[in-house]
Amino acid sequence: MNDTDQAISIIRTRAGNVSPKIALILGTGLGDAINGWQTLAAIPYGVLPGFQPSGVESHKGQLSICRVGETQIAVMQGRFHLYEGHQASAMLGPMRVLQALGCETLIITNAANALYEEHKPPGLMLITDHINAMGDNPLIGKEGNRFIDMNDAYDPALRERLLACAKSAGVTLHQGVYYAMLGPAFETRAEARMARQFGAHAVGMSTVPEVIAARSLGMRVAGISALTNRAADSTGKPHTLEDVIEGARSVAGDLGKLMAALLR
Repeated sequence: MNDTDQAISIIRTRAGNVSPKIALILGTGLGDAINGWQTLAAIPYGVLPGFQPSGVESHKGQLSICRVGETQIAVMQGRFHLYEGHQASAMLGPMRVLQALGCETLIITNAANALYEEHKPPGLMLITDHINAMGDNPLIGKEGNRFIDMNDAYDPALRERLLACAKSAGVTLHQGVYYAMLGPAFETRAEARMARQFGAHAVGMSTVPEVIAARSLGMRVAGISALTNRAADSTGKPHTLEDVIEGARSVAGDLGKLMAALLR
């Protein structure tokens, strides 16, 4: 039995014969977005083959199988980052497990710094595309489907659905390009200016490896950034992790409203 099969066996032993069609990855400070959801099982990453423990504050590091109304959803409460010492290929294991569990659609969230005045934090931004400046890719050295088409990596129809859901839920949802840095140091002023010149609207330290891994498996993907701070070159205030967490928590309620509208 391989790692994926073992993980599926553990999940179904704890949660029953579940088969969620949608998966959600919660980024830094966004754990409150699923408050009120029925949890069928919460399984620490450490007991699931193919998953890695999360070492970042505010990340619970567990896979929860939840129910919203009649809809089942698999929720990764926290992720593991390249800056923790992982390779991008570490994201393949969880994506394979989610797919094998039945997930066809993946909603990825993160905390990010806003590069433009009109995207005034705190707020939410629907990711339309990304720029991979992390220096790694989960498909490096892997056999099989490596040369994947990344046009429309963020599914256009799903983006339109989320925009409509945001409108119906009364949630402001900006749109823009996500620039992924390795981290863990925050961007410099020069890096923020460079990202803006490259066409980005927000800068962060995650998401892209999961998107590439999920697309290689044929999953539909949407991405949402919690805009927690202004970028380095547009504010004189030092960046801190505490501010990022506080900013993300302040929009977790709106993210929850958006997800509830989507699941309905």
